[in-house]
Amino acid sequence: LAGPGVFKSKRLRELGVLDFDDLLLEAQKQTITTQKQFTHLLVDEFQDINDIQYQLVRKWNESGKNLFVIGDPDQSIYGFRGSSGRCFERLEEDSPDIHITRLVQNYRSTPEILQTAVPVIEHNPGQPRLLTPNQTSGSAARLVQTSAAVSEGIWMAKEISRITGAVDMLAA
Repeated sequence: LAGPGVFKSKRLRELGVLDFDDLLLEAQKQTITTQKQFTHLLVDEFQDINDIQYQLVRKWNESGKNLFVIGDPDQSIYGFRGSSGRCFERLEEDSPDIHITRLVQNYRSTPEILQTAVPVIEHNPGQPRLLTPNQTSGSAARLVQTSAAVSEGIWMAKEISRITGAVDMLAA
């Protein structure tokens, strides 16, 4: 792999194409040279941004007061790409006059799902979690423990088949 700002593979260079990381680095270079800034900036899935993306958001919003970010730090799942739900705390630290609106009404999940999720996510840093269900009661959540990852995968595949009414290879 090549260092920052350099094409990662000979083949990409030969084709004259950029991968996603290269695009971010190019955007960062262009922002530094052109000082491009926006009066309004909306960032969706903010929890999925990495450090370079965070720097771009801050730079692009330097002269504006209209930064609008949407996301949920508890749904940050791209740590392997450098993202972190901590970007929300970082934004609060960098912008002390920021106005935050937390949406706590959940329209997707049943009360049982939320009652199971809250004890897991409340260990994450940040504000206490409050999720209010807007769905009617559903099936009870259950905990399934298996002896190994492969056993878990087999159980999940069978469960999906059972729920969807499909016939899997084992049943066939």
